[in-house]
Amino acid sequence: MSKGDKDYNDVFERLVSDEADIVGHIAYALYKSEKQEWIKNKKDKGENNIDLSGFVELQTDKRLEYYRLRADMIINKFAGEVASNALQEEHDKLEAEYRLRYESLAKKCEPKGWFYGFWQGFASSFAITLLLGFILLIIILNNGGILAIGEALVKFARP
Repeated sequence: MSKGDKDYNDVFERLVSDEADIVGHIAYALYKSEKQEWIKNKKDKGENNIDLSGFVELQTDKRLEYYRLRADMIINKFAGEVASNALQEEHDKLEAEYRLRYESLAKKCEPKGWFYGFWQGFASSFAITLLLGFILLIIILNNGGILAIGEALVKFARP
């Protein structure tokens, strides 16, 4: 049908501005859905020869704006769900990453057992003993032997 025909329906052109008009396309789908519902109701009432001109005449600018508003709400709801899902995925990813870090740090902080501590104590005691022995050897060799150390201790102890 051409635009000159009396049966021509210009609702698509009134709702959809161009190919990229997603809101308009969804609004047109809502219009078509409502049109199908209108036809179904007419058939349920027993009407066989359905004249669509009554439905088309109901499509005022306000009614078409209603379709666009509903379409906009659908898109906003969809975008909100997508954003919410993306946010939840990122949250879950970060939570898993931090849980792995926590478990790794917790393992480093776990006690290693008494035997591990025994060898640490033994090694440190042995190192201190060697150091003190080395210092004592240097003092003995530089100050005339053990007698010099004894005399120095006696002088130190007397007031």
